[in-house]
Amino acid sequence: MSREALVVRARGLWEGLARVPVSFAPTGGVSVVESPESEMCPVGWVGVVALGGSAIVTVPSARAAVIVRDA
Repeated sequence: MSREALVVRARGLWEGLARVPVSFAPTGGVSVVESPESEMCPVGWVGVVALGGSAIVTVPSARAAVIVRDA
């Protein structure tokens, strides 16, 4: 399996663990979503996964989303 195929598969797995619709940007960047039920990290934490130059971030609340986006 090629490296690119592995990255696509890994991204899909992490996107599913977010438990809300979120996608890795195809050309880089960071997507931040509110997901108190995220399985990317322990409850109440911020979860960050970076793969292939892009990242997704789950946060437990709207307030946390603002803080993370500002950072």
